[in-house]
Amino acid sequence: MVENSGVLGWFLLNPKTPPFASHKTLFAFLWVAALASLFVWQRNTISGFLVLGGVPMQPPPKLRPVVFCLTEFGGVGDGVTLNTEAFERGVRAISKLGNKGGGQLTVPPGRWLTAPFNLTSHMTLFLALDAVILAIQVGFLLFFFQISIQ
Repeated sequence: MVENSGVLGWFLLNPKTPPFASHKTLFAFLWVAALASLFVWQRNTISGFLVLGGVPMQPPPKLRPVVFCLTEFGGVGDGVTLNTEAFERGVRAISKLGNKGGGQLTVPPGRWLTAPFNLTSHMTLFLALDAVILAIQVGFLLFFFQISIQ
């Protein structure tokens, strides 16, 4: 006699009985399948819509009446260019709008290298998806400029 393994082989040998021996086994199998499909669905869902192939680019939300982009002030998100002056110019422009509801400085995707800078009130600093602010220490910056001047 040839033995078949697995559910299909068992079903071929015993065609009159169901592949699940009891209703408890069937219920456990369906419960595990439902949980697995829930986890797969959650991983592929954003805001209730199924997303296949990634997240679509959306414009940044407008949280303040006036919105500026860091690139408008000369910022470059390559991870090498120092963007402290661009951040400071953006903050300075927004500080003038305090009585009008303030402003939002949007940092687009990229790696933005900067030294420390001060923020102002009535300001929203919005980082887009995949935007990273890389901070360096002021002492390192002074050492760097001394080497490049000599």
